[in-house]
Amino acid sequence: MSEAMRQEYVAAINCLLKLPPKSDKTRFPGALSRYEDFVAFHMTHAMELHDNMHLFGAHKYYVWLFEKALRDECGYTGYQPV
Repeated sequence: MSEAMRQEYVAAINCLLKLPPKSDKTRFPGALSRYEDFVAFHMTHAMELHDNMHLFGAHKYYVWLFEKALRDECGYTGYQPV
């Protein structure tokens, strides 16, 4: 990634950290930001999603949702770095 793209990515992550969560507060009380919505979901669903049958598809979808949030909610124009 170029320096400009790295700066844009970090700015989008910081944006998600400042946005309020969308998750159910009773289910994920520790999610205090939009970024933490993704952390909480991953932590609570890790055991069912990390088996061999679901690992690739689940993570591909999860990363797509995260990238979509960066773009739609924070104006990010790049891609999720690998």
